[in-house]
Amino acid sequence: KKKKNIFLKKIDFNKFKYKKNYYDLILDKTSLTHNKISDIKKTLKKINYSLTDNGLFFSVMSNKYASFDTSKKDKRAFKFVTPGKKGLLTNFFSKSEIIQLFKDFVILELKEELHIIHKPMKTKFSSWNIICKKIL
Repeated sequence: KKKKNIFLKKIDFNKFKYKKNYYDLILDKTSLTHNKISDIKKTLKKINYSLTDNGLFFSVMSNKYASFDTSKKDKRAFKFVTPGKKGLLTNFFSKSEIIQLFKDFVILELKEELHIIHKPMKTKFSSWNIICKKIL
């Protein structure tokens, strides 16, 4: 039985030094969706490069069907819930856009989830849960 070492790191995807064929698992919980489209594409290439042959990438991306949706890419959303009402760079994606973004991966699961928030304010949002691996 091979023992696995698990290291959890909070990193900036754009500045991280990726090692080739090194990681068995990379997790993203809505971090990538808060970057420019060009940076998301670059990061996905780096993630693909760094996954082992059987490595997995789990990602959660914002869905176009959300209360906070902005139809334009690389724009700020969530203005009324962020300090100073400046908003947060957020990209919302359709199913076809997700498939295109992850074209260099084998998508093992693509799940759309609806979330209904009741407090502190009534709202809803939807997200994409993506499980994928590199194409061999």
